[in-house]
Amino acid sequence: MTGEPDSTNEPTPVAATATESFWAKWATAVIVGEVCLFALFIVVGSMFRALNLWTYIAAAGVATFIGGRLGGLRGVRQWLSAAVVIVLVSFVLAYLLILAVVSQIQGP
Repeated sequence: MTGEPDSTNEPTPVAATATESFWAKWATAVIVGEVCLFALFIVVGSMFRALNLWTYIAAAGVATFIGGRLGGLRGVRQWLSAAVVIVLVSFVLAYLLILAVVSQIQGP
């Protein structure tokens, strides 16, 4: 009756929260994980002079942890999926690097 709007009839404001998209989370996790995997494998392997499978496995584990945390992954399935994707991408990148080196050695 005072001319002010009745607050009981107003809809509640929608809480606008900024959430990352599915692809942004995974891209962040994989890119950060790959950078960490490469850096850790080279640094740790060079420090201990052990560039072998165990160094790669340890580096992949730490890289998955760092990439998953920074990517905002939640749940066991997402973490395991991130580990698989990071390792597969590293295999593809290594294969492409080997192809590039071989093609440079053999020439056009």
